[in-house]
Amino acid sequence: MDSKISGTMPPTYEQVLVYFLQKGISADEARDFYLFYNGRNWLSRRGNLYKSWKTIAHCWIVSVLTSQP
Repeated sequence: MDSKISGTMPPTYEQVLVYFLQKGISADEARDFYLFYNGRNWLSRRGNLYKSWKTIAHCWIVSVLTSQP
């Protein structure tokens, strides 16, 4: 596994950016994702630290792709 985009928590912005770009998602969307979850300290609504940022990034990306016309 490439250590630059590992699933360890919390990720750096650069890790998120590389992951999103590899998935064909814009840098702006990567920034929005990072700022949103970083602002929440990578905690779920229940206050638990997410185990893998890639899991929530995947859900974010699916949401973006399904909301596009």
